[in-house]
Amino acid sequence: MYFQIDTAFFDSLARLTGEEQKAAKIAALDLQISLQMNRALPGLQFHRLEKVKARDLWSARVNDDLRLIMHYVKPRLLFCYIDHEEGAYDWASRRKKIAVPDYVEGERSALPKSPLFSHIADAELLSFGVPSQRLRDVRRITDEDDLFKIYLPDEVALALVDLVSVAKPNPVEVARSALSECDWVYFATFPPVNFDETRNFMRKFRIIVRTAFNSAGNPVAHVKHIRPGHTILLVHGGGPSKKPYRPVCSCTVATPPPPRLVSGFDALSFANESQQRSLRNSGYTPDPQLNKFTLIPVKEYQDLEHFTCSIPRPSGTHTIRPWKEVFRSLP
Repeated sequence: MYFQIDTAFFDSLARLTGEEQKAAKIAALDLQISLQMNRALPGLQFHRLEKVKARDLWSARVNDDLRLIMHYVKPRLLFCYIDHEEGAYDWASRRKKIAVPDYVEGERSALPKSPLFSHIADAELLSFGVPSQRLRDVRRITDEDDLFKIYLPDEVALALVDLVSVAKPNPVEVARSALSECDWVYFATFPPVNFDETRNFMRKFRIIVRTAFNSAGNPVAHVKHIRPGHTILLVHGGGPSKKPYRPVCSCTVATPPPPRLVSGFDALSFANESQQRSLRNSGYTPDPQLNKFTLIPVKEYQDLEHFTCSIPRPSGTHTIRPWKEVFRSLP
């Protein structure tokens, strides 16, 4: 069983209140767990919609008013839309066809694996009895079973299996193997009250809120070098709790709409009236130098919150870093 989320679901979720969004997420998670465990779903009232044009549309109950709309054909479930009951069923009734994203069975397992011993020094491997002529072969191994295929003494192979079970993989390598390369990594450290708002702005308006200047009146590092067409990996973490940075999404920088281009910044624009009202109501502060809300318009948004890998932030205060600087320890 695997699950996907359509962009229309993100857009419709962003229009709900904070409490409604929370209830929707809990219901969606309950649904995923129940389907994975093949359990009955009496509380969610999960059922197929019969009087609609699109095939294989299903509904689930969030609460007395909210309904989830999904496309469901085993083993895939696509979250399509979330709204109050009347709006949700109206949306479903107007669909003639659901565009289901391509998915190749087994594609997750096909992701490249990191070598098991990439974080172990040669001297330590040799101390476990690995013959020097087999060191290169051991370093290429990505699966424990392969230890018994490269002509190692059994006691050495078993010792290396024990080593793998207690050794921690390099988090940078785990992240690099799981994520597609981008031009920039944005380490966002918003207060918790603003994080959901920031994510919703990306999904609803396709923007990243980013000031052009800092409080000292200096241009924010790297922002002037971002160009339309560049890709950004947005990660979130840090703050007083020092949480690890986790992937949120990746996106492509769009061309700012004229005449709202910020002078001297190829990828920044001023917020329009609707965006300004939303940003002001959400507690954001305008650029301290320009006294206006500035942002990076983006497109081709891809949600990455299902990835659990952590991404270490390089030392320093800069929040936007080149990809190669973040992953500079890797080839």
